[in-house]
This record gives sequence, structure tokens and C-alpha cells, in this order.
Amino acid sequence: MHLPPELLLEILELCDLATLIPCAAACRLFRCHILTPAFLQRRRAAARGSFTHSSLVGVFYRHCEREARPRPPLFTTIPPGPAAAVAESPFPLVPDVFRDYTPVESRDGLLVLRSIDYYAVKHAGLCVYDPVTGRRAFLPPPEVYDLSYALRRVGDDDDGSSWFRLTAVDLRMGPMIQAQSFSPADGSWGPVIEAPNPRLCRPVVRLSPVILSDVAHWLCGDNRSVLTFHLDTMQLGRIEIPGRQHWHTFWTGQEQQLLASSPDGELSMIFGDRLVISIWVLTPGAGWTQRKRVDMGRILPAMMEPGLPFRRHRQLYFEWFGERSGAVLAQVAGLGFFAVNLQTEEVCTVGERSRDIAAFRYCPYEVDHIARLEAMQSSGVAC
Repeated sequence: MHLPPELLLEILELCDLATLIPCAAACRLFRCHILTPAFLQRRRAAARGSFTHSSLVGVFYRHCEREARPRPPLFTTIPPGPAAAVAESPFPLVPDVFRDYTPVESRDGLLVLRSIDYYAVKHAGLCVYDPVTGRRAFLPPPEVYDLSYALRRVGDDDDGSSWFRLTAVDLRMGPMIQAQSFSPADGSWGPVIEAPNPRLCRPVVRLSPVILSDVAHWLCGDNRSVLTFHLDTMQLGRIEIPGRQHWHTFWTGQEQQLLASSPDGELSMIFGDRLVISIWVLTPGAGWTQRKRVDMGRILPAMMEPGLPFRRHRQLYFEWFGERSGAVLAQVAGLGFFAVNLQTEEVCTVGERSRDIAAFRYCPYEVDHIARLEAMQSSGVAC
């Protein structure tokens, strides 16, 4: 059965943002309608001020040895509000990729997948995958011991020559830090670059870096500094965390600290003191300043089941921060797994009990759908 074009365009007006990108790539009629400035302006106006209406946030299941059974769904979306239901995956997931590979890193709507054989051999093949479009590139294993991946989206060229950049970094506590970058245009890894290790007394807290202006940042395990690595010049550096301003840095565990980025693209740190979240921002010339405090003890009681006792001495454990959505994923011991928008202070429940979520490993993921559509428009996609 064929629908008239007028009805099809009316259906497009009602589609969610996760559906629009595949539709824009489906046919010339849809692409012409979706990429018009008027259509994009309407969708951005409708998404302004919302939690995840313009950005899709969720978690991909990550394979690990001896995981609990049955396994969770491959992808679970984080709903835009407390009452929203978990949605079906909007992505054209490729079963054969996720049968042999597991997600280990994500950024800018892309995933780094690593062969499950990693658990049997030292080096394993990689795959850079775009879940929205289904685009993928298979990479041979790097020469360095790839503990951390710095992933960047650099374009959407039709010939596939330069749509991402990937740098594998070895952050082990040795005398040297090694890095190696992959060139999609050449289809091979570049030379191994070595730099003196700046005397890390403890390894980094999280292997997933925060990337700002082509500089990767990792929070060091000594709770006193941030390790920086320029992905183009391969230069190492350190940013000190002033102890007087962040006295609680020395008294909280590593899971109560999270490196992030501000909406203005500045380096930020998120601290958890029981159920209070504080956000500090590093401003050039002004140092670290506190920007915001979010009292989860004021928000969570309204979301709890009636009759369940609430205790303010519970502790937050941070998992991940979304650069585009402004959402932080955190566990509250005994209560559950939550997504908190640090700007609007909206909270939604991802898991009923933290121990249910902790039984599995996840790779957080987000993509700004309006930004992707506008990128398609500005890149001159033929209509």
C-alpha cells in the first residue's frame, strides 16, 4: 500500500528525533523535507529546555566474563522524565557486529567496539560504529596496550576517508606513556608515540577521557591532579586540583568524583558529598570556582516507593557524564541507578536497585540528533 506524499510528510512531523536521521537517508523526498531550515528550526524550538528531547541518552550492554544471566537488552534508553517508559532501541543495530564485538567507549554518537576475543588474547580487533546510520569501520589491533580510547568525530565524508579519529593510549604506571592514532584515510595505525610518564603515583580513576579542544583529560588516582594529553602534538601535562578549594577531594572515594565538561566547553569536576552534588569549573585566569549545587536528598524522596524509609546519609557513586545532555549517571546505594540533569535538576530512574544494574557492565551513549541533522544540512547533502 502506497501513501500519498502529503500524508508521509505529516508523519515525519510527528516522528521522534531518533527516527529522523535514518529517514533523511532513506529517500530524496524525506531528505528535502527534513533538511529544510524551517523544519530544523521547529524541531530545535520544540526541544529547547528539555532533558533528552534533543539528545538521545542510553546505555549499551557490555560483555564481561562471568556476567549474570539472563543478559539485559543490548541498548536501553534513559527516558526524559521520571514517568517516561523505557523505549525500544531506535537504532538499526547490526546483530553480527554485536555478536563478535562489545562496546568499550563512546563519543559524539559513535561507539568503539572491541572484539570479545580480547578476554582470550592481549590484542584484539576494533570497530568504530555509528548506531544511528549503521556505518562501521573495522580496525586492526594497535601495537600499544590499548587501555584508553580517545574517539573524535571529524566529519561525515561520503567516501569514508575522514569521519572519525581514534587514539589508543596506554596509561599503565610505567616510565613512558604510549599512544597510537588510527587514520581512516590510510586504513592503518600510525607510529607509536612515547612520552615520559609524569610520575603518576596511582593510575587514572576512569579510562574514558574528557576531550576538550583536542586535549584528553583523565582524573588521576591521587585525587590531586588531572592528566592532560594533546591528541595532535602528543604532549603530556598536568592540571593541579587546589586542595584548599576542594578539601573534600581528599576525604571522598574515587567513585564520588567525576571529570566532566561545562556547557561552555570548560573543564569541570563533579563531587558527591553524601547526597549533595557540587559542580566546579576551571576558568582560565580564575582557577576553580563552584558553579552549582544539587541536593539529591531534596529530590529523591518524592521518587521513592511509599513507605520506603529515606536516609540522607546514603552516598552517591558517579558513573558517567553526558557532554550534550548535561546528564550524570549515578548510583545511590540501596535506592537505584539514576540520571540527573545538572542544569534542570530533573531526575529519572534507570534501575530500581543499584545491585541489579551493578551486576552488568554498560557503555553509556548519547547523540544530539538535531546537531546531526544540521551537520547533514551544512555538509551539502544532495537533495
